[in-house]
Amino acid sequence: MMAEKLPPQNPEAESCTLGSIILDTDDEVRPDIFDTLVADDFYLNVNQIIFKAMKSLQADNIPIDLVSLRDMLNKTESLDVVGGVDYLITLAESVPTSANGNYYAKSVKEKSTLRSYIRMAGQLIDAAYHPAADLSVIADQAESALLRIAEKKQIVKPEHISVIIPRVVNTVKSRATHGAEGLATGFRDVDDVVGGLHAGEMIVVAGRPSMGKSILAINIATNVAAAGGAVAVFSLEMSADSLIERHLAARSELGYYQMQKAYLGDVGITMLESVAAEESMLPLVICDYPKLTPYGLRSQCRMLRRSHDIKLVVIDYLQLMEIKGKGKRYEAVGECSRLIKLLARELDIPIVVVCQLNRMADERTNHRPAISDLRESGNLEQDSDTVLLLLRDDYYKKDKAQHDGLATLIVAKQRNGPTGDIKLKFEGNNMRFLDAN
Repeated sequence: MMAEKLPPQNPEAESCTLGSIILDTDDEVRPDIFDTLVADDFYLNVNQIIFKAMKSLQADNIPIDLVSLRDMLNKTESLDVVGGVDYLITLAESVPTSANGNYYAKSVKEKSTLRSYIRMAGQLIDAAYHPAADLSVIADQAESALLRIAEKKQIVKPEHISVIIPRVVNTVKSRATHGAEGLATGFRDVDDVVGGLHAGEMIVVAGRPSMGKSILAINIATNVAAAGGAVAVFSLEMSADSLIERHLAARSELGYYQMQKAYLGDVGITMLESVAAEESMLPLVICDYPKLTPYGLRSQCRMLRRSHDIKLVVIDYLQLMEIKGKGKRYEAVGECSRLIKLLARELDIPIVVVCQLNRMADERTNHRPAISDLRESGNLEQDSDTVLLLLRDDYYKKDKAQHDGLATLIVAKQRNGPTGDIKLKFEGNNMRFLDAN
């Protein structure tokens, strides 16, 4: 009979961690330990209780020593439970100094994380054995659980200003020498106003249906790819074939309608094949899975960052993304928005998110969209670094000839720059936007 496996644990490291906290009268390692661990990271219940008591003392600004710790445990009627003062003395004597406290705390955290993985695996096994098991639901649960564990592992330590300033000065000097650091969108006026697409930022491109927001986002994606930057496009609305057919219409100028109706002729076919051969070399990957979840997105992007070194992600469009376990739609969209922003920060790349606006713009006399029109979630406005609202003037005007091809890209929010209007030219049959001048 096989012996029962014990969960990952390191009681010695737990004792040494608590002993280091008791001995650290100068707060040299104690703050880092408190930032790294929570009570549940300790395997032994007695150590969880003691750590909670230490945290309570810290919150009340009471020095942590054997006397104050004894009094706090007495106050919560836990002193006898943990083994009395004798156990506290044993903890204090478990280490000669507090100097290695962070090392012990790291070991405690690692064992706690391993136990989290085991619990997650057990829950997934139970779910998989259920008669009504749904593969997509289980996959979402697995991705969500892994994300929660990963977030708990992340420890952000403060930096002194003397470390930050040289980095910022070097960044500013680099801009002065080499220009803006953001990825060029391929639209001159857009790049002049927003400075390109910056790493770690979430850029929202929003508009009402038929404004061309997907076309603009894909134009930006292919422009970045044409400049040599690897791009990943996640298309939840269009198939990869439809998306690329539009792209070929834009690059070849043969006309999307003509390509749809096969009005090309031999010359057109030859031109199409020539453009297709050239465009097939672009560093562009497309995922057209319509049931993409934010956790699936995160997994795919991490893989593509490693395998293709992607510099930009484009998502078309946000409200179609699925997220399980959220009762209200605005909560689901808000959760997607938050996770995408975190993903941009984690991968240190810009993420362009296409969004649908609500009907409020249609009801205005001038049909001008506003940032408040972002459908279903105020989190989009909060999480985004830049919000670009698209308005095609010829869509609403009766005198279409006068306004033919005119479009306004409204910079409704820019965290690090001005807002305002940018004029673009729209060529619907070629599925592309161009600089207005």
